[in-house]
Amino acid sequence: MLISPGVLRSSWRLLNHITDNSLTTNQFLNPEVSYDVFGRASRQRVLQLCQGSQWIVIDEKGCMQPSNTGMEIIEQDSHIDVIRRQLRTIIFHTQPPWAKNIQYGRSELLNTVDPDVKQCFIEAGLADGIDEDTVKWWDLLAHAARGNLAQELLSIGRRGERRSLDFEYARTGFKAKYVALESSFPGYDILSRLSSTDERRLSIEVKSSERSLEKATFHLTRNEYKRALMSENYVFHLWLLNDKDRVKPCILTVEQVGEHCPTNQGSGVWESVEIPFNAFIWD
Repeated sequence: MLISPGVLRSSWRLLNHITDNSLTTNQFLNPEVSYDVFGRASRQRVLQLCQGSQWIVIDEKGCMQPSNTGMEIIEQDSHIDVIRRQLRTIIFHTQPPWAKNIQYGRSELLNTVDPDVKQCFIEAGLADGIDEDTVKWWDLLAHAARGNLAQELLSIGRRGERRSLDFEYARTGFKAKYVALESSFPGYDILSRLSSTDERRLSIEVKSSERSLEKATFHLTRNEYKRALMSENYVFHLWLLNDKDRVKPCILTVEQVGEHCPTNQGSGVWESVEIPFNAFIWD
C-alpha cells in the first residue's frame, strides 16, 4: 500500500468530513465532483488506505462513516499525534512489507523505505529523538513486527475477560472457566453457569472498550453471531474499562444483539458489524 504525507493528510480530512456529512464512495471517487477540502492526493489511494487500515465503515448504501479506529485518529490533539496514530494503525492492519524491518531498529527501517514513507515518519517526529513517547512508539511497533500484531487489542480484551471471571464468581459462587485463554475455537470467552443453584452451562462472549459510553463500539463477526444463535444459553458482557463507576457489565441476550446485525440480501453476505455500546440500555 502506497502512503505519503499528502495521502495521510487527505485521509484525515476525509475522516473529519464524513463525521458530520453524508458522502458515498461513488461521490468521493467521481472525478467530475470537486472536493478541494480533501486536498490533491489521489482519491483512489485515500479510499484504499482508509478501507485497508479500517478507518472507515461503509453501509449498504455506500455511505462512509469513521470507524472506531477512525474516530481515534480524529480525536488526537496534534498533527504529530494524528500521523503517529495513522502510521501505527496502517502497520497493525495492513502489515506492509517494509514494516518487518522495524524490529531491526529505526535507522534500518528508514534507510530502506520509499522516500514518501520516510517523509511520513519525519513529519510524525519519529525519525529522530529519544523522548519517552517516541521510544514507546517504536517499542510497540517492534513487538508488532516480531509477530505480536494484536498485542494492544488483546490486552484490552483480556482486561474485560478477567472482569467477567470475577463478576461470575461473585454472581454464582463458582469459578467460571476461562475458555478464551485456552482456545479461540469454541466461539465464546467464558463458560459459567446460570446461577448458584442452576448448573446449566452459560456461554459468555466478552466485549471491552477503553472509550466512553458515547464513543465505544464492538465488532461482531458473522461466525460469532451464528455460534451464539446455536447455543442454548449465551450472553454478551460489555465492559467500559475506564468507567470506574460501573462495577458490572451490560449483559445482553443474543436476541438483543441480533437486532443490530445486518441481513444478507441478494448475493451479498455480511461478514462483520460494528455496534455502538450506547445502542443498549445500561443500568
